[in-house]
Amino acid sequence: MDGTSYDYGPDAFFYFLSHLVSISIYTRQWMGPLFSKRITEQFGTEEDALGLAMRIYAAVALDLCDSKDYERLVQMQEANGSWPMGWMYKYGASGILIGNTGLTMALTVLAIRCYKELECRLRPLIRSLPYPPVQLLLPSRLGVCSFFGCKLVQIKIHA
Repeated sequence: MDGTSYDYGPDAFFYFLSHLVSISIYTRQWMGPLFSKRITEQFGTEEDALGLAMRIYAAVALDLCDSKDYERLVQMQEANGSWPMGWMYKYGASGILIGNTGLTMALTVLAIRCYKELECRLRPLIRSLPYPPVQLLLPSRLGVCSFFGCKLVQIKIHA
């Protein structure tokens, strides 16, 4: 999958589609199974920080934990606390890419918060399983910090 003519990769398309699926029960019933299949095919594929954040956010909208990409996104955080700029749009056939560090930061923080909220909702279910889950390996070694009033995982651990 390559996205659309104007999206830089499929994750931007998934991100916008996840908003539609999350507000419309009819759309979720109609597109949910295929959307889940397509987004899980993208798990673990190479992407910049913005792409990973959009993929994680879209997966969470379908109650899917993309723990591998979550860990990759966490590791991409730079020393100053930001993430490297990601590309959001491409300007048609010209090949010009459009991105923004502020957008990357905002969507990354949103994706992390949503992932951690899903993890908290799923943890009791996982503990109640009679066997260990294969796909839902949730990180537990990271601490908690406060960011804009939301509890988020502390990304960088300095020794």
